[in-house]
Amino acid sequence: MMVILFLALAFCGICGGESNTQPQFPHMFYGTATIMGSPAPEGYTITTAVDGAANGMISVSPAGTFGGEGALDQKLIVQGDFQASTSRITFAIEGSPALCREYGSGEGWQESYPFNPGAVTNLELNAGEVALLADFSVNRPDGYAPHTAQFADQSTGSHDQWLWNFGDGKTSAEQNPSHTYTTAGTYTVSLTVISGTLTNVRTKSNYITVFAQGSPSGGGGGGGGGGGGGSGTVITSGQTATTTMTGTLTPTPTVTGMSAGNLLLGTDNTTTREVTIAATDTIGSLAIGKGVAPVDSTGAPLSTISLSALPPGTIPPKSPCSAAPYQYEIAPAGVRFTSGVTLVLSFNETTWAGLDKEGASLARYNTTDASWEEIATSMDPGSRTMKAAITRGGTYVLCLDEGAQPLPTTEPPVPPVSTGSTGLPLGIIALASLLIIVVVGVIAYLISTRTTNEGSPPEGGQ
Repeated sequence: MMVILFLALAFCGICGGESNTQPQFPHMFYGTATIMGSPAPEGYTITTAVDGAANGMISVSPAGTFGGEGALDQKLIVQGDFQASTSRITFAIEGSPALCREYGSGEGWQESYPFNPGAVTNLELNAGEVALLADFSVNRPDGYAPHTAQFADQSTGSHDQWLWNFGDGKTSAEQNPSHTYTTAGTYTVSLTVISGTLTNVRTKSNYITVFAQGSPSGGGGGGGGGGGGGSGTVITSGQTATTTMTGTLTPTPTVTGMSAGNLLLGTDNTTTREVTIAATDTIGSLAIGKGVAPVDSTGAPLSTISLSALPPGTIPPKSPCSAAPYQYEIAPAGVRFTSGVTLVLSFNETTWAGLDKEGASLARYNTTDASWEEIATSMDPGSRTMKAAITRGGTYVLCLDEGAQPLPTTEPPVPPVSTGSTGLPLGIIALASLLIIVVVGVIAYLISTRTTNEGSPPEGGQ
């Protein structure tokens, strides 16, 4: 009986000991996630497995980052009854294996990381490739309604199904669809690609911007600038400002204002698309091509350019023009372009017919030495435009020789010296007078001497 009681107590003691066993603390991770060295897109999934068994999961947010180091920040959690240090954790980005290394450790990339309960580790992950990676592009990210955008699938990995969501309630199952936006607004576009059981989604927020035709230009006068009309209107590549003839000499364009003069620059600080900045007088515009590198006076990249129509009488002195009805300022001061920038003046039929095109020229004011320089200008009668390739900002003036007045010269004419009478020059007259006086004096002297000699009595004569 005593033996049975002893065994029973021992058995209950073992049971009690097992029931008091504390669970393992999790191993938590945060850090960076890259795919072939580039930041993993936001929304991509990072998963873990311990000794081959699936475990934790977290999403990339923002791009290239998962979790955070703060006490309240989300972490990638790996938990379970695993052997410390000997159990190995493997990682995957969107299902593709990722190498790992502890940030700042100086160690090389590893295929797995040891499980350490209670640890919080800053980890770098890098996947060599992703089996299915959704991506896409569009030919024109903005335009005027109705705006037709041509989308192109640029996903990597084998896939045979597509689901597009254009952000306006419309979808498509084509690989490279064309879609027309009929209403002004900003739209988020997403593409889901499918290959068997693999699915991947790429979402681009505020990817498409559509403007209404005929809406007011400018931005309500924001940013100051006083008189002169402000920085004008931006027309994107592929869009044309349609003109309506009015009773005035200038056309009225039906274009829509954007953030005037804002240029989209790529990683190499060059423009990623063509942009036209139109002045508020609807005559002048600045066409900036793709691949242009705008810089300020210090050589730093510049992403904001303005074109302002100057009111009459504000141009610098000594302008080489008898008439200058079109004057513009390209700002900021000191802006320079590599190439691919054209100043364009567009006229309606009435204005074009009245221009003295033979005497027209474009001039730029050089603030360095306060002088003017002529700019080569080409004319296109078909489109009624004058164009000039430029490389710098500053003040530009279209000079017109209307024939009513002669063009002023840079130096005032030297007036002729007035003699008070016509005839021989004073110098010649003075020289001749002096010569006559000398001759007369000599003759008088000779006559006087001869008379004296003839009137003297002979020697000894009384």
